[in-house]
Amino acid sequence: MRKSSQIPIRNLKERGRSNYEIEHIKPGFTELNIYPVDVEHRDDYYIFIYQESGISTIVVDFQDIVISGNAIFCIQPGQIHFGSFTKDTSAWIISVTTDWIPQEFRLFFMENADLYKPAHIKSQIEKQAFKAAFDLFSKFDEQADMLSEQVIKSMFDVCLNLFVQIFRQVSGNSLDNNLRPAVINRQFKSLLLSNFRQIKSPAEYAALLNISPSYLNEVIKETTGFPVSHWIHQEIILEAKRTLFYTSNTVKEIAHTLGYADPSYFIRLFKKVTGISPQSFRQKYHK
Repeated sequence: MRKSSQIPIRNLKERGRSNYEIEHIKPGFTELNIYPVDVEHRDDYYIFIYQESGISTIVVDFQDIVISGNAIFCIQPGQIHFGSFTKDTSAWIISVTTDWIPQEFRLFFMENADLYKPAHIKSQIEKQAFKAAFDLFSKFDEQADMLSEQVIKSMFDVCLNLFVQIFRQVSGNSLDNNLRPAVINRQFKSLLLSNFRQIKSPAEYAALLNISPSYLNEVIKETTGFPVSHWIHQEIILEAKRTLFYTSNTVKEIAHTLGYADPSYFIRLFKKVTGISPQSFRQKYHK
């Protein structure tokens, strides 16, 4: 069957849900039921994994992630993901619409690269809090017909705040960091996600932020360790990888979709960033 020229975007309503879904993975269940690799799609919702025990192996945007023991992990909207559990794994998976995630949390998830790694729950108090919160959220879900959505959302908010608390410990970044460099970094990342297909120049992003290109580059490099151009290229190449993986579009078509009139330049950029050509990447992940 020929693949689509666009990556389908799936939402929770297609699965018969409104704003959330909670699933308990018990020992003996091995498939990561967030959609298998052969179902071509991306999601427009967040997925929060709380693993009590066992080992999960997940591929997220072509990075191999191993979650071992008592740990948490977050898959963000748009990320390609698939994986499996070992037979002794016990875990909870919450899928939730972006409407249920406060703006400051969405920005926090977006700008913290450390969240691409599992965060282990070390404190016994935190372990007890996670278990109690998820057990209660599951009970609320079972009684969903008798409870208002606001009541259920309030219980989810408890789980979400526990996730954010652990992620903050791992990243070392605070949600209330309003220093100018942190604000500029958030604003730049937000603009980048919306405009990377059309805007490729650091100077254009600086103009949108009403600051000089040199100052933007200085701030981003100081805040993240990499210059502005690095983040622009990373976003472009990540979207290119997703399109190569999930569509039948030619490299030339993908280059044009990403805003490159010259496919040869796009191919050189892809190889410079990844070390292999777009076609080699497609062949590698379609084996």
